[in-house]
Amino acid sequence: MLKKEKQKITVEIAGRNYPIIVEDGENQSIQTIVQDVNEKIGHFKTTFNRKDSQDYVAMAFLSYSVDQHKSKQESQNASQKDLTDRINHIDNVLDRLIAI
Repeated sequence: MLKKEKQKITVEIAGRNYPIIVEDGENQSIQTIVQDVNEKIGHFKTTFNRKDSQDYVAMAFLSYSVDQHKSKQESQNASQKDLTDRINHIDNVLDRLIAI
């Protein structure tokens, strides 16, 4: 298995720089995510009257966490439904075989 090369980049979130290490090919995705995070923080700055930018960062983090949790729940529900449908299909096939 080939190891992916890693590179060190610096991202700016809420006016502060953070060095991170990313795998080759991830840089553009990371930059897009950073832009989205900064836009979310900017939205909270214009919506709420707070003095500490850490509050906006925390609110953005919470917002993304809620979105991720909802996405995870929806994925689990879809998997559960798919499994239930498969079990019901097998049950129907077995019922028909037993009836023969």
